[in-house]
Amino acid sequence: MSGAGWNLKEGILIKNNSFSVLKFLEDYLKLKKTMSYKLILFNIILKNIKKEKFEIKFEEIFREFLETYFYIYISNNNKLYDDKKNPIFVLMQNKDIKTYNDLLRIEDKELKFLDKYVLGALYKDTEGCLFGFSKKTKKIECNLLIKNQLTQDIFCKLDNLLKEEFGIFEGKKNQIMEEQVEIDKVKSSKNNYYQQKFALEINYILKSLTENFEGDLNLFDMLKSFSQQEVADNLGIGLPKLVAHLQYMKILNLYDGVSKTSFGEKISQMNNNLDYIEPLLYYFLTKDISLGGHYIYSEVMNEAIYKIFNDNIEYQINFLKILDYSKNISNENIEEKSWNDMVKRALNCLSNSETGFGKMGIIEEIGEEKKTPVYEIHSYWVEPLVGAYIIYDLWKEGQTEMQISSIINDKYHLGRTFLMDEEAIIETLEEIQALGLIDIDLTGGLYQIRKSHRYTKEDILNMMIENS
Repeated sequence: MSGAGWNLKEGILIKNNSFSVLKFLEDYLKLKKTMSYKLILFNIILKNIKKEKFEIKFEEIFREFLETYFYIYISNNNKLYDDKKNPIFVLMQNKDIKTYNDLLRIEDKELKFLDKYVLGALYKDTEGCLFGFSKKTKKIECNLLIKNQLTQDIFCKLDNLLKEEFGIFEGKKNQIMEEQVEIDKVKSSKNNYYQQKFALEINYILKSLTENFEGDLNLFDMLKSFSQQEVADNLGIGLPKLVAHLQYMKILNLYDGVSKTSFGEKISQMNNNLDYIEPLLYYFLTKDISLGGHYIYSEVMNEAIYKIFNDNIEYQINFLKILDYSKNISNENIEEKSWNDMVKRALNCLSNSETGFGKMGIIEEIGEEKKTPVYEIHSYWVEPLVGAYIIYDLWKEGQTEMQISSIINDKYHLGRTFLMDEEAIIETLEEIQALGLIDIDLTGGLYQIRKSHRYTKEDILNMMIENS
């Protein structure tokens, strides 16, 4: 290929197996002073080919670049790499990036230089045999034919080059580094939820999934075309509220930081069937924080409310009693007033039938007692397809069966999250079995279920769409 590669607007993928990954790495050793970005992009593309991912959006690549440089930050003892000419490190310094969650403050448009220079340059160096790309569609296509070249030895060579270039730890040290990032992600997410000052509004979130706003653009198109400040101005809601709104959408598995998720797309096709939509979103909201849930909602429902429901014959309880049951929840030494405000905000959302989850009826505000809200707590029986989806979502890779006692009693599972007793769980499981999605059997005196190998979570969502 003749001419400069960096200014290419597109490149056609040449689908053959002639490209040598090993030779490229050997050539890199000779040219590494001009190829640091290319090496990281090369690494990202190879990992996606290994996963048999044919198509990658530019935004996904940008985010993987950021994560790679954040790993470099961690591996250098939490000090940014000292290279004032490196635009990503300069950007990280200017944005005061200190935790994994801080990366959300960097917008895709601030990483445009990767689109402008690096893609075309690497495309030319690999002669179009590694990937093709288009700046119009903002996607690259990977050559899956070279997957058989991607041996463990190749990735070891890559690790060594990255270590030499950036000081990234390899082997076990690299694993520790990634674990540190994951821990930091959970901690920073928890702290971020503590600072949440805006209410979760389900009606507005569902509107964002399906309606167009400025110039026939939906929210996700606007976020790709404009800065968050510009989007907030167009919507007339203010930047802090937009950021809170997007954070809630990520927790509810509707937004991945770049665009609408496949789950979000399925939800938007359910014709506002709240019998399916609300319990699904409530489930994601109250999941374990390490799996993406919202810490305050998750712990209040799975600890405080669950224990109140099981400890009391009368299911009416005032706000102060709920706070009393919440004392054992770790609140990271937050001020008592702030903690109480956040618990109250969560209860308002769970009981509000107009903007929150009140229509589900799990928590109902029924009045006041000495100027303190009084709530009534109820069990919620999920629709069989909703129950099936949650069981499939919680099913671990390699798992062959699930104890019914776990479904009833385990934290973040159906019984505990929706306050369903044994009778409700058994009846729901029998309905799910009638749909052919699980089998119930008795083994060693214990009732357990096995999920069908013929269906996936996505199939169950499609069934809900058909029924909506």
